[in-house]
Amino acid sequence: MFTIIRLTLYRVKEPAYLFLALIGFGLAWTLRHAGAAGLNVSPVLFGPERPARVFSSALLLALAVIYAVFTGAGEVPRDIRTRFASLLLSKPLRRWEYVAGRAGGVFLLCFGTYAAWLAALALFSHTAGGGPEAVAWSAVRYADYLLPGLLLAPLAGATVALTCYLDDIPVMFVLFIYVVLAWLASLIPVVTVVLPRPFQALLMAVYYLFPNPVFYFMEVTGWASRLLLVGYSFALGALWLLLAIPGFNKRDLS
Repeated sequence: MFTIIRLTLYRVKEPAYLFLALIGFGLAWTLRHAGAAGLNVSPVLFGPERPARVFSSALLLALAVIYAVFTGAGEVPRDIRTRFASLLLSKPLRRWEYVAGRAGGVFLLCFGTYAAWLAALALFSHTAGGGPEAVAWSAVRYADYLLPGLLLAPLAGATVALTCYLDDIPVMFVLFIYVVLAWLASLIPVVTVVLPRPFQALLMAVYYLFPNPVFYFMEVTGWASRLLLVGYSFALGALWLLLAIPGFNKRDLS
């Protein structure tokens, strides 16, 4: 499995990745004075009493999400078309290890890229005279801003899982719908107030099964809450991989 992760991480050598990395660093430079701007995608979800993470980190995460979708959607289908998956599985490597390795590699690649962009944003904010928001870039604050990057864990799992059933282009289309539904699911607590209790329980289950953006963009206080967010993210990613195994086991790799 670790070999598959390493193979996925080799994408950093590709020109497409280097171009995207430069775009991210350029965006970080552009946003160096935006640290004090609040992310308020909805006054209902992020009111003044519920502070959200800075707007700049959300934009950098959006760029990492786009890259995760494009990378994850192409890994398994390309390996099958080139028969590279068949070659890998001819070695002492089980199919679930291959799938988990691809998902883990996509997550680490994109999360590491997001972390590098955040570090650049903090550096640019300090060196360019970012004002009061530059002071906020302490080690704890940086670690806090890394938390939204955990959204990439269920996203990587979902992307690789879907490629076990579909080709790359349909996967991108389905993921677009999935992301839209995830944002709509964040409004469920507002809607359930006017619904009967049975419907409330059903909708709240959907609310927690999606990689809900609200959990990642709102401020998290306390180490217990942070650890719960980490566990929640990787549990959703693992759930997607469990759904992927039956589909990949049925794929013809010859």
